[in-house]
Amino acid sequence: MVFLNVLTNLLFLSLHGLKDKLLILLFFATLIGCKKDPSPWKINNLEGGQIRVFGHGGMGELYNYPMNSMKSLNDVLDLGAFGTEMDVELSADNVLVLYHNNKLEDGTRCDGVIRSKNWSDIKNCHYTHPITKPALLISADDFLSQRRDGNFHFTFDCKVEANDNEVYIQDFTKQLYDLILKYNLVERCTIESYNMSFLKVLQEKDSRLRLFVHADTYHDALGINAQVKLYGITMDRLRISAAEIDDAHARGLRVALYNTYTEKANLDAIEMNPDIIQSDKCDFLLNALN
Repeated sequence: MVFLNVLTNLLFLSLHGLKDKLLILLFFATLIGCKKDPSPWKINNLEGGQIRVFGHGGMGELYNYPMNSMKSLNDVLDLGAFGTEMDVELSADNVLVLYHNNKLEDGTRCDGVIRSKNWSDIKNCHYTHPITKPALLISADDFLSQRRDGNFHFTFDCKVEANDNEVYIQDFTKQLYDLILKYNLVERCTIESYNMSFLKVLQEKDSRLRLFVHADTYHDALGINAQVKLYGITMDRLRISAAEIDDAHARGLRVALYNTYTEKANLDAIEMNPDIIQSDKCDFLLNALN
């Protein structure tokens, strides 16, 4: 259609005796500019050659709204990301709260740790930035209840410590599984954790759940996979090699990478052929992948 329009315009100019070479060059420049460049990436992964772009806590750590805030999470989905990762903590009264840091004072005007607080005591906590339009701490249910549109996918990064007892793990897994069923997310979410016992309990609840181990080394991830049937592994892109990712794929394991705060880091991550990138620069990454 563009080519036909160009020819039509050139014929019009010729009929009227206008043969300015500059105009002709401009028309052909327009034609060339309208052609979309093919993707330079040849991705070899378990997602059919596509890398799934997930926000890191929404728009990421460098955004002007906090990670896991309503604004940041919604903005990355509206941008066109496949989904978003979010950090999940359990309050003392069993509410799943979205928050990245260990202590409330590290990012909000409240203090203490979420697991020792009731939701009613912290639901009005404001983040320390932005100052002009304060953002509130939110629960997972707060976010999902207003985000029913689209077919978005979510990664729940569950903050379970290595020494957490069985009661805490059972409470956490129950609340998370109930949330997943409530919003029909079994096929649209992944769950990641460092804690193997936590992943085991979830697998016992429902074998369909897509479980990722959050590991420090690829060797550690394989050790967990020997005991829990994993869907994938989540790792810092600097702690795993492209060859190890290929090996994971050969074992049927998907790989999610994070630590992508710069444009170069995102490009480096693409070249490693992961299945998921949890990016802090989703706008750049989406454009890079066309």
